[in-house]
Amino acid sequence: MKTDVSPLQINTALSHLEHMTYWNSALVEESAATSQGLCNQVQYLAVLICHFVLPEKQGTDTPLNKASGG
Repeated sequence: MKTDVSPLQINTALSHLEHMTYWNSALVEESAATSQGLCNQVQYLAVLICHFVLPEKQGTDTPLNKASGG
C-alpha cells in the first residue's frame, strides 16, 4: 500500500515533532529543578527533626508535661 505524502506535510510533521521535543525538554528541565528543590527541603527538614527528642516511655516528664502540670 502506497501513501502519497507531500513535502509540505512532511515539513509540517517534522516541525511539530521539533516543537514537541523542545517542549518536552523544557518540562524535563523544570522537573529536575523541582526535584532538586524538594530534595533540599527534605534534607533541611531532617536537620530540624533531629532537634526533637521523644520520651523513651509514657509517663516520662517532658518539657510539655512539666509545663502543663502533668
